[in-house]
Amino acid sequence: MRPIIFAGVLAIGIHGLLFGMEFDCLKKKHVYRPETRAITMTLAYLQPQVIQPKSDVKKSPAKSVLNPESQKKPLISKKIVRAPVEPEKVIFNEESETQEEIIYQDFDSTYQKADREAVPLYKVNPLPKYPRLARKRGYQGTVVLNVLVNQNGRVGDLRLFTSSGYSILDRKAIESVKVWLFEPGMKGDKKLDMWVRVPVRFQLK
Repeated sequence: MRPIIFAGVLAIGIHGLLFGMEFDCLKKKHVYRPETRAITMTLAYLQPQVIQPKSDVKKSPAKSVLNPESQKKPLISKKIVRAPVEPEKVIFNEESETQEEIIYQDFDSTYQKADREAVPLYKVNPLPKYPRLARKRGYQGTVVLNVLVNQNGRVGDLRLFTSSGYSILDRKAIESVKVWLFEPGMKGDKKLDMWVRVPVRFQLK
């Protein structure tokens, strides 16, 4: 009887051992399975954004091509034609400037009673030249100067009494008369300082 029990126990033990070994094998297989498992990966491919090149779209003739008629006819810039400006006609004598332009009027001697009035020495006094610019532009006029003639016959003071209307003529008259010599005024046999009024006329001929 004992041998049978022993054999049964032994058989159970063997089966238990075998079962345990099988379980260990299954356990080992289960433990190492993650290391060798096949992973199925789904790759999501992100397609890069491609910048679409500008398609060579032929522009409509209305936009890109001018009217054929306008191409055939070149643009001609309009020329502005201005009427020529006629220069001012200035007629003057072609003689020397020392004779052509200046006319001296008789001057009034005022401000002081005298037996003999101061008078310019025309033979020695330089005649004012007609300014070139004034002659070119046709300026004419009379300049009246108040001149103080001292006892030596020289100009002691000089003032503009009446303008010709053109400063260029006024300046030329003052510049010239300032260096003039005069016959001094006299009262009896005594020389006097005397104011005299001298008109100088600029006239084109």
